[in-house]
Amino acid sequence: MQIMVCYNGSEASQETLDVAMKYAKAFSARVHVVTSLAQKIETDLSDLSQREKAQQRLLEVKERLGSAGLDCVVALVTDDLTDGENLLHYADEHGVDALAVGVSRVSKVGKLLFGSTAQHVILAARCPVISVKPKARGG
Repeated sequence: MQIMVCYNGSEASQETLDVAMKYAKAFSARVHVVTSLAQKIETDLSDLSQREKAQQRLLEVKERLGSAGLDCVVALVTDDLTDGENLLHYADEHGVDALAVGVSRVSKVGKLLFGSTAQHVILAARCPVISVKPKARGG
């Protein structure tokens, strides 16, 4: 079995990774941890810095999963597609059996301006999707 985690380093994706690790142990699954950075026509230094940070986060995740005894593949996908499309393309290309994605509440205006990667993944995936909501803080 292969489980893919849509990972961007956020709190939601950290918790998604924790859930995916439990599933991977239960099903002896390989874990694909994938970050998407949509490619822009104009590249500046901040884009390169963002790519380096994403690669570093993925290396840290690979080390963490490896030390937990899990078979892990990490990938940074950069393409001219949206993040959601990049993630689903990777899943299809690698025969992923289940996706895990973090979800958080976004306003209607936020969805209109920025879209929702999680929503796209959940609605368009060809395989089952595990959606993980971050735990409430405080109270």
